Amino acid sequence: MIFATALVASLPLLTAAHSTPHPQLPRQSNPDPDPQLLPWQVTTLTTHAPSGRPGNPPYSVLFVNITDPNTIPVPFNGTSMGSPISFPPLSAACVLRWNGYVSLDTYPEEDPFGRVTDCTVGPAAVNLATAGRWTVTVGKQNETGYGPSATRDFTLTFGLEESMMVEQGIVSVRYEGTGSFAVGENLGLECGGSGTCNVWLNETVVEVEQKLVATTCLSGKCLEEGE
Repeated sequence: MIFATALVASLPLLTAAHSTPHPQLPRQSNPDPDPQLLPWQVTTLTTHAPSGRPGNPPYSVLFVNITDPNTIPVPFNGTSMGSPISFPPLSAACVLRWNGYVSLDTYPEEDPFGRVTDCTVGPAAVNLATAGRWTVTVGKQNETGYGPSATRDFTLTFGLEESMMVEQGIVSVRYEGTGSFAVGENLGLECGGSGTCNVWLNETVVEVEQKLVATTCLSGKCLEEGE
């Protein structure tokens, strides 16, 4: 099995200091998907579980590619030189690596579940200087009936934060979406005689419905619609 290698990129971080609080829409615990947006797309997903034999690394690996195909207008009447601006389509590669052969009581940081992992923005970004920040979190499920497994039976919750400098200040939005993945559903499985197991996405694309969970004016005076 040949695994894709995540693109390694160093992106500038956009920071802003401010002394007064700025408006933020209330976070919704279970918001509805935005019907105007195309779902996110998982185009690649592979996992690897090692044999556990002497002379081999003990690390399990999960690799996933995620794409937001949407061009999203910046809220609060976001403009640049009087023209409306948008967040462009954006892709990312996410890699999780953990040691599954140690005690989680002693090394809780090796638990793959619930760990928020930063992803690397891919070359599909129109402008890396304005690209957003992706994260992924592995969750437990039991679709196979054999119990949760971070390599065979799991959920992936993706988060996308995008910020943009506009004439009035800095605007930020955050979307989240969760997809379900399991062997026998949308994942294929192959194990060798040594005990090594590889899993791959057996569908061309798995769609993940995203939801807007926060809209924030980070700095300056962000105008509401109609102002």
